[in-house]
Amino acid sequence: MRLFRQLLAESCLIVGVGCGLGWIFALWATSALGGWADLGFSLAPDRLVLGVALGISLVAALLFSLAPLGVAVRVPAGLALKTGAPAASQDRRRVRGRRVVLALQMAVCLTLLVGAGLLGRTLRNLETVNLGIRPGGLVVFGINPQQKVHSDQEAIRFYQGVLDRMRGLPEVQGATLMQNRIGAGWSSNSGGILIDGANPLGDQPTHVRVNLVGPYYISTLGGTLMFGRDFDDTDSDTAPGVIIVNQTFAEQYLAGANPVGHQFAFAGGKIQRTIVGVMADSKYTGVRESDRPMAYLPYTQMTGISALNVELRTSGDPSVVLADARRVLRETDPDLPMLRPMTQQQQIDEPISDERLLGRLAMFFGLLAAVLVATGLYGTLSYRVSRRTAEIGVRVAFGARRGEILWMVLRESLGVSLAGVVIGLPAAVAAGGLLRSMLFGLEPADPLTLVSAVAGITLVALGASLIPARRAASVDPIVALRCE
Repeated sequence: MRLFRQLLAESCLIVGVGCGLGWIFALWATSALGGWADLGFSLAPDRLVLGVALGISLVAALLFSLAPLGVAVRVPAGLALKTGAPAASQDRRRVRGRRVVLALQMAVCLTLLVGAGLLGRTLRNLETVNLGIRPGGLVVFGINPQQKVHSDQEAIRFYQGVLDRMRGLPEVQGATLMQNRIGAGWSSNSGGILIDGANPLGDQPTHVRVNLVGPYYISTLGGTLMFGRDFDDTDSDTAPGVIIVNQTFAEQYLAGANPVGHQFAFAGGKIQRTIVGVMADSKYTGVRESDRPMAYLPYTQMTGISALNVELRTSGDPSVVLADARRVLRETDPDLPMLRPMTQQQQIDEPISDERLLGRLAMFFGLLAAVLVATGLYGTLSYRVSRRTAEIGVRVAFGARRGEILWMVLRESLGVSLAGVVIGLPAAVAAGGLLRSMLFGLEPADPLTLVSAVAGITLVALGASLIPARRAASVDPIVALRCE
């Protein structure tokens, strides 16, 4: 019982200090993590979390106080007194058990690092994907004058008046309209088209996505006009029907030829529209979508016009521009609300908020796992070096060089790391397979991510073992032999 009380006091002291430091770290880390991951709510731990953490810590202190006591009381006193430091360090079963635990820790750490790498790279791919437009400097908001207009002609005049006033605002470089907002997840689709009066694919079905847009759509959004021209104010309801298609449309339905001048019609429809321009592929519903045939129609030549979104190209502060635009709408109609005003970049980022949260959380916990593994490996190696002080002194006395002692300690660390990699790689690949639906632009067994995770776990092992290894290499043989 006296031994137990001593071990318990030591464990409680260590655990108590660790709990205090951990609580301070938790308060800071949860606040930083919440802000970095854009959570929008507090992660600050409360009393319940503190109580659970203290309870787990007390149980850990009790268990790890009893563990060495059970081994110690089974050793005969006479044998213990005869056992020297070299002999005491040769219990291979215990050494092997510690190595197994460390290898499993490294395997788990490798799995977390691979998962964090996959999600982190997915987030980067989503944030750097080519959108086909320049979202910087764009603000967007919706308006719905349904109660104020009673015909398509009135709706056209209303929107033309809004555009004219928006273009007159300071810092507004361009203004246009669109039915479905880019990045909002919505799209209009048509199940069949005709090019020059015939199905371009023969008997195969054709599909095209459609969006109603305003004049100067491509130039305002910063898209690339490959052939022909953009819509302008002359494309009115009385002008000949026109349409703009995207690059994928030209490749699939016109064998990559210049579509300008060809006649377009929806299957079953009688209205023929002349293709006047080709826009480079751009994202429509969100950043994850693949390129599909796309057709842009001027809203002035369509029927049933209702709610539309206004896009403004600005050179100043978006909040100031939105405030000016809100004032213009209020002057136009005091009862007309501005629907979901935001920057175009915010609209594009909105659907990937879950990916951003998950990616940043994964990176945080992957880094935390690496720190924990490094701490455990350092503690184990430091303990092993201290137990082998006499052995190292004998080796040095018999001519072992500093580099050989350094390599002896590092070799043990690298061996554990190799075992952890062998165990962890299959688990990491399997975990990557579970994340397949969340990935974008890479595969679960991405070589760069796997190599980076292995390199990271190797650096962790080397960094954690460097201090014990250097300490072992600098042992004075006279001092070491006196330890016996």
